[in-house]
Amino acid sequence: ERERERCIGIYNDLNDSIVMRGDDSDALYETIRAHQREGAVPGEAQAPSCVVYGFDLAVWPPNKPILVCAAEYGRTEIVKTLIRDFCCNVNVRRSKDLNTAVHCAAYYGHSETVRALVDLGADCTLVNKFGEKPSQAAAQGKQHWDAGQHKHKRQDADPFNACFRSIGLEPSHQECSALLDSPGA
Repeated sequence: ERERERCIGIYNDLNDSIVMRGDDSDALYETIRAHQREGAVPGEAQAPSCVVYGFDLAVWPPNKPILVCAAEYGRTEIVKTLIRDFCCNVNVRRSKDLNTAVHCAAYYGHSETVRALVDLGADCTLVNKFGEKPSQAAAQGKQHWDAGQHKHKRQDADPFNACFRSIGLEPSHQECSALLDSPGA
């Protein structure tokens, strides 16, 4: 029971760092380090690591690894920090649909995040459980965005789209597709 509570606490803190604090890699770094210090053995040296209480941040949690979560929210600096400093696997997959971080960033139209993932070695040929490559996920995301924009009379019918519209942000699905379809991606 204590292990489960610890797991939930770590996940909630990391999720808060990614979702609520914006693209602040320093806040994420401090959240991870605080949990590592809390779980450290007194007097034992702490090497840079992506393990917190035995949870490997490179692949944890399997239902939505923190790298995938950061990519989904377009947190480019956090994505870079997770890969460079915490050894997160750039091609980690979400267990329910086998989407990678680049699939999620492309689906939501986060072109800067897609570019960072590609630059950091994301494999743009991997397919999810629907047989889609990240470039196809971008096309799917665009269709869903457009359907949400035109299908519903009320602008707030889709909370995710309404949130983006409320801050004047239009996703860059075409730019994501172009990046992912370019030679070398």
